[in-house]
Amino acid sequence: MRPYLLDELKATFSHDERQEWVDPKNINWEERDFLAWKHPQAGYYFVCVPSRERLYGMVFRMKAGAGNLFGQCDLCLASNDEQGVKLATVETVDNPRRQIGLHVCADLGCSERIRGLKAGLFMYETISIGKRIERLQMKMERFARKVHGELP
Repeated sequence: MRPYLLDELKATFSHDERQEWVDPKNINWEERDFLAWKHPQAGYYFVCVPSRERLYGMVFRMKAGAGNLFGQCDLCLASNDEQGVKLATVETVDNPRRQIGLHVCADLGCSERIRGLKAGLFMYETISIGKRIERLQMKMERFARKVHGELP
């Protein structure tokens, strides 16, 4: 992921979401396919997903408590034996009363897990790490576009 300025990241969120904004800390851009950072006092994450056309901003809300240690992440396809997998819900941009969700690693460390920088249990696959990274990027972009009303 290419580096972005804080103003570029912040501009991807709605006015209401920007009211709760906290700056991300210690970003290692080379190891990221999307940027996710937790609000320190709340149970949600700010998430920025790059695409060729634009940068998408979303707020992932997750229930407090431990994640399901036996679940599988919809993004990286790992079972996370450290923090588990949780359901993340996001309000859609065109209808804030409508929420969509997916099961994700509780720490949103999917990019690092695929690269072997964080622990995770993966099903056996014959595709390369590069192809896994591409798949993760496509899944995140597709989800972001759905949240922003660009896909059904």
